[in-house]
Amino acid sequence: MSEGLLSLQNHCDQLDSDKVTERKKHIESFKRELNRTVIVQQLDHNSNNGRGLTWNAVFNSLISYMLKEIDHLKKQKGESSTSLSSKDRKKQTVGEVFKWFVRKANQRGEKLNCSDLLHHVLTLMKDDFSGIAFGEVCCSVILKDILRSRKYFCQISSSNWQELLKYFCKALRDPVQRTSHDVLSRIVRLILAGALKQSNVSTSFILTFFNSIINKFRTSERSATVVENILGSLNLFILTCASDLRTQLCKLGEDSIDNLLHVWKKYSTPAVKEEVVVFLRMQMALHHPKGVVTEEQGAYAEDFTVWRGHLKYLYDELVYNEWTKVNTRRKLKGVIGREIFKETDVDLAADICHQILCRSDSTADDKTPGINPDLNQSSNSSRYISQGGSAAKRRKVDSSGCSWEILLDMISIQTSNLIPW
Repeated sequence: MSEGLLSLQNHCDQLDSDKVTERKKHIESFKRELNRTVIVQQLDHNSNNGRGLTWNAVFNSLISYMLKEIDHLKKQKGESSTSLSSKDRKKQTVGEVFKWFVRKANQRGEKLNCSDLLHHVLTLMKDDFSGIAFGEVCCSVILKDILRSRKYFCQISSSNWQELLKYFCKALRDPVQRTSHDVLSRIVRLILAGALKQSNVSTSFILTFFNSIINKFRTSERSATVVENILGSLNLFILTCASDLRTQLCKLGEDSIDNLLHVWKKYSTPAVKEEVVVFLRMQMALHHPKGVVTEEQGAYAEDFTVWRGHLKYLYDELVYNEWTKVNTRRKLKGVIGREIFKETDVDLAADICHQILCRSDSTADDKTPGINPDLNQSSNSSRYISQGGSAAKRRKVDSSGCSWEILLDMISIQTSNLIPW
């Protein structure tokens, strides 16, 4: 072993000293040695050949140092501002050393053992004290150094994928640490993508997670980034599992649409709205594969009354109201020509209109724009569908084609001849 590696080995051996001053002195020397190019090259060579002092051996010494520092911080009882400030600085120092070491070791290719690194990060996060002290650092390592590494991505075991997924889903749903929700949502999205490919995911757990977190969209403030990542994760899950979970996903959609329309109105960012549109298009495909209209043809809903109420609401909000706004903006800006719609938006509008206007027993509100009510309605041609807690009287729609013509005329006027079907 070279003189440089002998010196580094000596510092590693002293990192788990019971004396605070000794650990402080040797961690500084430890960092200096690792900043020397010759030491890094020798560690790389030994790690590649699997003999001598390796990056993994040095990592184990660093873990011992962290555990000693955590134990020391837990024992400190001072509550003065000076004492608390000192503890915060020590936490920051220890966390930064850990993150710095991981990137120093892996910046020329992954040298650290994936299983050991992941085990240490999860151990830190699951502990009440270290989870709060080093949660942000651990999330940064998972997000930037583990999940974005192709080598590590392939090396994570099935059980580790499931453990990661359950831990971070719970952390995002019921946050108890000071970790950024934006970061947690990005991690959940990447972990779910990996778990669906590399592991057997517990679908019941994931369905419960999404149902719970979507129900909180109305009551809890979340950034557009968090909402986008949650919906992106949900859409990935649906796309992967739709063939096996049609009934469960239809029920999830029926339970979630009101909350997602709240998201549509609240968040104006294109990325969030795009994820909502993707979700709704997949719900249309699940409920009405290939555009079928009736249950006999293959349509399915957990509750058709609820689902048809959602379709009518989607028509109001996403077809008529949104396209009217587009036409208004076009007029105010003095733009000549038609407003450009995304293909996915047009396809969703066409699917919704097809289901509302093609059913022989379709119903629509008196005030529904573009719907032609039968003015000679009899008592047995009326329906009552609960919307927003109150019963709204519905009138029978003429299915002879007149309603289609009215809607075609309205959309042609509102969107300068842009017709989705």
